[in-house]
Amino acid sequence: WGGRFERTYIDVRVFYPHASSNRSTSVAASYSRHEKEKKRAYEQRITEVEHATFVPAVFSTTGGMSKCASALYKRVASLVAQKTGEQYGTIMAHIRCRLSFALLRSCVMCLRGARRVFSPSLEMGPADLVLAEAALSTSA
Repeated sequence: WGGRFERTYIDVRVFYPHASSNRSTSVAASYSRHEKEKKRAYEQRITEVEHATFVPAVFSTTGGMSKCASALYKRVASLVAQKTGEQYGTIMAHIRCRLSFALLRSCVMCLRGARRVFSPSLEMGPADLVLAEAALSTSA
């Protein structure tokens, strides 16, 4: 993705690799197919009209991610680590944790619906502190 001030549009797709539509192909081929579908639908418009870049982030319900999603994670983690001065690995773990819970929350809401109006706060402390708190809450 381009320069410092270039906008990037990210479209997320989560698919079930064991569905009947995905059984006849390998998981890697399914990731590629879903990425191509998203690019075919959105990339030209975003590039020409919005003058931005487009990244299809494809995840599977079994926990995997496509090549573009992996590159997105790496790029975001390197930029955040460079900006905050924290270690790349710590930032990557924090980003994976946050996005995993966000995807899980959206899946649960799709299945059961929203019980109340909820707007999560987007405050982020130092990644080390957040990871330490997560480790304490899971070990208790």
